[in-house]
Amino acid sequence: MKILQFKLTRCLVLSFLSGAFLFEALLITLLITSPGHADDKLPVHSEKNKSRIIHIDADRLISNIEDGWAQFTGNVCVTRESLIIKSDSLKIYYKKLIKGQNKPATGQELVEKIIATGNVHIKSDELVAISHQAIYTKETGTIILSGHDSKVISGNNSIAGSQIILYMDEKGIKVTGSSTKRVEAEFQGSKE
Repeated sequence: MKILQFKLTRCLVLSFLSGAFLFEALLITLLITSPGHADDKLPVHSEKNKSRIIHIDADRLISNIEDGWAQFTGNVCVTRESLIIKSDSLKIYYKKLIKGQNKPATGQELVEKIIATGNVHIKSDELVAISHQAIYTKETGTIILSGHDSKVISGNNSIAGSQIILYMDEKGIKVTGSSTKRVEAEFQGSKE
């Protein structure tokens, strides 16, 4: 029985991590379109580049190039292929260029942190994540889902808690509860 539980747990964690890598791919691609750092050329929408297209729909966009951030607010919806991120607010923090420094090459990492806040709903082919807030930090290689009812669902399996940390570099996960909400996990066994 322990072997079966270990295999189910491992499959669930791997599913969560594959979704985390999709989330990171989206975030890295967002950096390419960060205000003040885009390539001077207009994007070419060839078949090869269509998978790179990110569509962000929101009520407002506020950007502060000097301080290095851009914030989308009001019914934010980010889509890239089958990945969808919805939230009330999405704030992107990116590295500021030092005077005299050349613009980075397209695709070079500029994003430092992305924070999605309010009714966060992340959906991919592999998983669904629901939380009050999702924070991606490039330096630590983590995605932190927080809020009383944070939950990640993969197929018929799910895990919930007050905070869910996805460690993308270490390929691990940590779920913690609070004084009012314990960690809950549901794994569906195979029919073998």
